[in-house]
Amino acid sequence: MYSDRGQVNQCDEYFDTRAENLKEQDFTVRLRSVNGDLKVALKGPRIYLPGNIYQRIELEFSATNEGEVREQLASQGLLATAVIEKQRWVFSSDYAEIAIDRLPFIGSFIEVEGDDSSSIEAVIASLQLSSKHAVRENYSELLEARFRELGLPLRPGLQATFEAEARWRGQA
Repeated sequence: MYSDRGQVNQCDEYFDTRAENLKEQDFTVRLRSVNGDLKVALKGPRIYLPGNIYQRIELEFSATNEGEVREQLASQGLLATAVIEKQRWVFSSDYAEIAIDRLPFIGSFIEVEGDDSSSIEAVIASLQLSSKHAVRENYSELLEARFRELGLPLRPGLQATFEAEARWRGQA
């Protein structure tokens, strides 16, 4: 049984060097703002497992002083290279979490996280989905491909916000 944890609006800022050395090595440094709370995430390279599932080392922690965090990032030569908004609906159980995400420019996705690959596969099967059709790219990679198609600015400076999408569509 899954509990509905409700809908949240997230704004993610991705940081990298000007030459995008972190992206090149599949490392991620992210600041995520959710309903006024700021979290810092550090992610290592993805290791792909059978069934289009991947794992990676991820550290995420709350930041109490946003200015201090931004100063630390800048002192390491990191700058914001992408801003991505999303609306997320989360459903969780004891062994897995299902997130339904809606992003500007690229639409909606289902993300399944679990304790192990068999838990993830069980959830995917219960949703009548197939992991062989899973999207391997992360949202930044998907957005970059879409922005290339549309002729919009890429990193650094990628702005995938709902307001930017409305402007692009001529609705703002």
